[in-house]
Amino acid sequence: MDQITTDVRMAEWTSVIQQCQNRPDGQTAKQWLEENGVSSKKYYYWLRKVRKQFYNDTVESLPDRRSVATTGLAYVELPADEHVSNAATITLRTRKATLEIAGASDELAVRLVEAVSHAI
Repeated sequence: MDQITTDVRMAEWTSVIQQCQNRPDGQTAKQWLEENGVSSKKYYYWLRKVRKQFYNDTVESLPDRRSVATTGLAYVELPADEHVSNAATITLRTRKATLEIAGASDELAVRLVEAVSHAI
């Protein structure tokens, strides 16, 4: 299959998946699929393929893993959320890793502290 065909299919599948995920409150995925003439087998196949493509695209944009293995360090900068109004910085350190989140919202900070406190 050529790249153009793959891209067109991914776009179509992504559109159907987004429509299903944005269905009215109270309506199940199964109901939405039946009303829109999409078989559940096709939908979940498409969902798996779209997720896999998204994962592969994301992994390709990360730094080379070999540099992490040789230096033990990795720095990955992710785009900031444009809707974040607070500029808090969260830093978590363990013996083996440091995670720093700049421009974190208050909600993210609270959720992260709650998750970490449950994990300890």
